[in-house]
Amino acid sequence: MSIQTRIPVIGFAATSGTGKTTLLLKVVPLLRARGLRIGLIKRAHHTFDTDKPGKDSYELRKAGASQVLVGSDHRWALVVENDTPAEIKLIDMLNNLRAETLDLVLVEGFKSEPIAKIELHRPSLGQPLMAATDANIVAVATDDPRLVEIGIPVLDMNRPEDVADFICDQLLNRTLDGRVSRLSAAALHYSARRGKTATTPNERVPVRSRTHAFGKAQSPTKLKKPRSARSA
Repeated sequence: MSIQTRIPVIGFAATSGTGKTTLLLKVVPLLRARGLRIGLIKRAHHTFDTDKPGKDSYELRKAGASQVLVGSDHRWALVVENDTPAEIKLIDMLNNLRAETLDLVLVEGFKSEPIAKIELHRPSLGQPLMAATDANIVAVATDDPRLVEIGIPVLDMNRPEDVADFICDQLLNRTLDGRVSRLSAAALHYSARRGKTATTPNERVPVRSRTHAFGKAQSPTKLKKPRSARSA
C-alpha cells in the first residue's frame, strides 16, 4: 500500500556506511539553488536528542513536559516525548511537516517504506542491489556505474549534480513558471515498475488517474501567463 502525500516524497535508501548523508549534503544545496523548498526526514537511533543538558528547554522536558516547543525569529523546534516507545512510522513524520511551505521532501532511511526511492549502492561493499526486489526504487546511484546493470536509471553518486538533475527533470518535472508539477514522479514510477528505462524530459509518460509511490496523481495546476504576455 502506497503512502498518500500532498507533495512529492523521495527516499534515499542504502545499507549503513554507503554514504546517504554525504550525498544529501551535496544534493540539498543544488536543489535549493533551483528554487525548491526542501523538507528532510531522517531516521535516527532510539536514543538521539536534539537538546543539551543544562539548557532550559532540556530541563523543562526532563521535568515532565511531554512536548516542548522552542522558537525565535529565525527558527522553531518541537520536541515530543513518546510516553510509550513504539516503532516510528514515516507517515506520522510526514504529517508533522508543514506541507504548504515545501515543494519536496527527502527521506533518509525508512528503506522499507512504500515511497519512491533512489538506492545508493557501492559494489565494493558486496551488498546485493535492493532494487532487484523493491519496485519502489526508481534509480540507483553508485560509485561505479559500469558494474551496475538493472532496468532502471543508474546515476553516478560522485556527481551529485546528476542526482539533482534526475530529481528535477525526471521526478519533479519543473514547469515553465518555476513551480513543481506533482505528477511526473508518478510517470517515472509507473515506467520503472514495468522495467522501462528512464524517460527524457520530452518523453514523459502520461499520468492521469495513476497512482505512485508517494500518493495519488493530482490534476496539474493551470499555469498563468506572465504579466508581459497578458498585456501583449
